Amino acid sequence: PSWFATAVVTFHGDPPEKIALINPLAAAVLQTAKKPVKGGMYTCPTALLAQAARCEDTASLQRALNELSTGSNVRYELRDKAAGYVIRRRVSDLPALAARLADRLASAEKCQLDKLNAMCKAAKASLTAPGSALARLAMTAGRADPLKATASEAALRVEVEAYFTGE
Repeated sequence: PSWFATAVVTFHGDPPEKIALINPLAAAVLQTAKKPVKGGMYTCPTALLAQAARCEDTASLQRALNELSTGSNVRYELRDKAAGYVIRRRVSDLPALAARLADRLASAEKCQLDKLNAMCKAAKASLTAPGSALARLAMTAGRADPLKATASEAALRVEVEAYFTGE
């Protein structure tokens, strides 16, 4: 996959137009971004910026942005990062390709969701296990049994369990 993001470029000190005369990437930022949002801040999709700056890929664009921001009056930030795919050659059966790609992305998302669910179950088990943080909290409060917690500790436990079980 390719990585897409929004580049937020901020010019300080010198006017952006003056920096654009010296640096082609700064000129590409001014060309790609419609207008500054506020305070010399320009936003533009990295794909369009890379094309305008004649960068081959996002890595070369990021290197160019690093060079532009090093020792100058320009700062940048990448936001809204996302994976994307570009079809580089004509495909005879585009719907089939789209279906396969959707299946692959769905399986990757399910894998990530399964990992998250496993982490949540482990966290829930660690909260209720003997010697857990909740048990230690009850013991430091003078109770050997974590089930005999105060009302606020019990409320905390209920909130944590509800969060992890999705209730």
